[in-house]
Amino acid sequence: MAIVHDIAEAIVGDITPSDGFLVEALELSRSQNFGWSMRTMLR
Repeated sequence: MAIVHDIAEAIVGDITPSDGFLVEALELSRSQNFGWSMRTMLR
């Protein structure tokens, strides 16, 4: 699980709520990048 987290973080950077992003936008970004990561690794 930590590897998946680190892969997503490597793509979008370490974004925290204090960076001024809306929580919804942050979750959407993480979700989209997780999906991209999985599709890319499973090819």
